Amino acid sequence: GAAIAVFTFLPYTQARRGNILVDTFTGWLPVRTNRLIDAFWDLVYACMAGILTVCLFVGTLEHYHSGQTTMLLQIIVWPAIAMSTLLLALLTCVALATAVTRIRGDQ
Repeated sequence: GAAIAVFTFLPYTQARRGNILVDTFTGWLPVRTNRLIDAFWDLVYACMAGILTVCLFVGTLEHYHSGQTTMLLQIIVWPAIAMSTLLLALLTCVALATAVTRIRGDQ
């Protein structure tokens, strides 16, 4: 449940630009340059989220085929992993969208 909550708020936080930004070394640069730097890091974030999405998808398939359950309550595990995978895929899309928005200069 905690993992799903975290994965739910990651795309929202990215869309609202709520992640921590450190601009100690770029505060003096022109606005356009800062936007391009932000867009670059949004693309890096999207790539990492995409890689994690693929890995989590593989994990979902493995847990689905194995039928693994939790130790005490015997709840099947794969639906929670599948939900996390979908939310991570959403994060990938949102990070790509924010990168495009920053490159265009809309924000």
